[in-house]
Amino acid sequence: MEPDLGTRTDRRSTAYLFVEDAEALARTWLAAGADVRLPQDTEWGRHEGVLVDLDGNVIRFGSPINAD
Repeated sequence: MEPDLGTRTDRRSTAYLFVEDAEALARTWLAAGADVRLPQDTEWGRHEGVLVDLDGNVIRFGSPINAD
């Protein structure tokens, strides 16, 4: 039997968004007042950040590291 999703208290989720410009997305969300961790370069070649929404859901987002 499936749990009643409307009454669960542990409904947090995670997601990963592949975007063209993680820095621009982070700045847009910050300007809107969101809880955003600014993107940082990773050892696996991504520029990644994190958004935590008001329900505690975690949305990681990343773009390729610029070759500048």
